[in-house]
Amino acid sequence: MFKPEKCSVPECNKTAISFRDTCFEHVDDKNRYLDELAAYMSNTSLIKDLNLTGIDFKNMDFSNNNFYVCDFRGSSFEDSDLSRISMRLCFLAFTRFSNCKLHEIDLKYTTWSGALMSDSQFSGSDLLHTNFNGIKTRECNFNDSDLYFSSFINAKMTDTTFRDCNLRKVNFCDSKRVNVDFKYSNYEEALFRTPKESQF
Repeated sequence: MFKPEKCSVPECNKTAISFRDTCFEHVDDKNRYLDELAAYMSNTSLIKDLNLTGIDFKNMDFSNNNFYVCDFRGSSFEDSDLSRISMRLCFLAFTRFSNCKLHEIDLKYTTWSGALMSDSQFSGSDLLHTNFNGIKTRECNFNDSDLYFSSFINAKMTDTTFRDCNLRKVNFCDSKRVNVDFKYSNYEEALFRTPKESQF
């Protein structure tokens, strides 16, 4: 388990990211840092115990990487490829995803609560026992995915599709859904509650 240290810049209360003694905001050469991180990930079979909080990732290729107990909280991902990644016990609360590919990803016991997602594709994925509580999605695609025992409590979803998904024991209580499509999914095995707008 990673043990984050405080950013070395006086009066900064953020934690230092992995491979540096400062938070990302205070990294002198951010592009160099991101290049070094990309090289590390491309040469590491299991990426574990990293603190990658508050980082702005753009046009990054994370595809096929395996992450274990990594912290991405508050980071942003734009125009990036995360296809076929695997995550276990990772933290992505309050992250932001824009125009990202997340096809065929494998998540278990992972937290994405409060994340903002737009124009991103999660199709063909295994999203098991995952916390999506309070997320906001717009024009996202979860089609052909297994979401067994995941939770979308208090989520706000617009123009989002869950076609042909396994929704057994998925919790959508108190979620707000506008133009959300559950066609061909076993929505009768999911849990819905207020607000009382139409589910389908």
